[in-house]
Amino acid sequence: MAGFLESITGGQAASATVAAALIAASTSAVVTLLVQLIGFGANKRLEKLKSELVEQIESTKAELSDLNASRNARRLYEEIEPLLFQLYEACEQSYFRVKSLCRSQRGGDLDSSKDSWLRPEGYYLFSTVYYLLLPIGIFRIIQKKMTFVDIYGDPGIALKYYLAKIYFFAFTDDFVVAGYDPVLPYEPDAENWETLRIEHPERVIRQAFVVGDVDAIADAMLHSEGGVLRVKTYGEFETAASLRGEQRAVFEEALGLFQNFESGQRPVLARVLLVLACLSDLIISSYETDPTPQEAERIVAEFVTSDKFGKGFAWDQELTPKERDFVRDYVVTRLGWIPTGAIRGFNS
Repeated sequence: MAGFLESITGGQAASATVAAALIAASTSAVVTLLVQLIGFGANKRLEKLKSELVEQIESTKAELSDLNASRNARRLYEEIEPLLFQLYEACEQSYFRVKSLCRSQRGGDLDSSKDSWLRPEGYYLFSTVYYLLLPIGIFRIIQKKMTFVDIYGDPGIALKYYLAKIYFFAFTDDFVVAGYDPVLPYEPDAENWETLRIEHPERVIRQAFVVGDVDAIADAMLHSEGGVLRVKTYGEFETAASLRGEQRAVFEEALGLFQNFESGQRPVLARVLLVLACLSDLIISSYETDPTPQEAERIVAEFVTSDKFGKGFAWDQELTPKERDFVRDYVVTRLGWIPTGAIRGFNS
């Protein structure tokens, strides 16, 4: 130590204070170096542990994701698949009821007289309203189930859900369908509508639902049995919608919409019915073939150009090219509104 002191003091005697300070500084430097060396090794161990922990977390997340997907798939099969089959059958009823209306008009059985098949309180009126509303009741149950299941886990189920949603809102699209070429004069909110509806029923009578009405009707179509929701049977519907029925006030709007219907006096509603027929055909096809959105557009295009549609759903002799174009354009436009993320599986 003496030699060390001499070397740094130029051979002169160093005071005890200076010596102590130098020793402390040297010791501190050595301790700091040792701590850094030990810390470096500890950090490496910590980084390794951290990396292993991250891997375990990611592995657990993947396992949980797979487990949740498996549970959701089971719930989709148990909760939604039976409803989709009911939707398929309901759309068959809707499809053939619109076709029946077209055939009945061609046969002269639909008009504003007391002999019309759609006369007030008649069976054909009640059954027509029931079968056309049946898909929206099933759609409402699926909506309620979405609180507990993720329909987006299966792109095919998600597509069917959105097709049912398009069907639901078609009942409220009177102003939209009236605006297609050729444009139909339509003023259900005219100030002097009470007088005009007698003179120009085709222009002034409201020929669709407002959103609030179709929401209330969808709920009224349901029946709870043992805590389980289902759609009313026809008998239950007829009882509830009859003159003294408990839900007559809710169904009054629907009955009035179709009472004494004839396409010449309600051309906007006639267009809505053609849309419902096309959507019903698409939902039926989607259950049988599980199409992609692009294939759904092709199904629509093939349907509207077919004789099955052009002649089977004509109010007169045959649907005109513009009537066919309207139905195709309306449905394809609505298909384009389906969120891409909702059916992302089709593109993966």
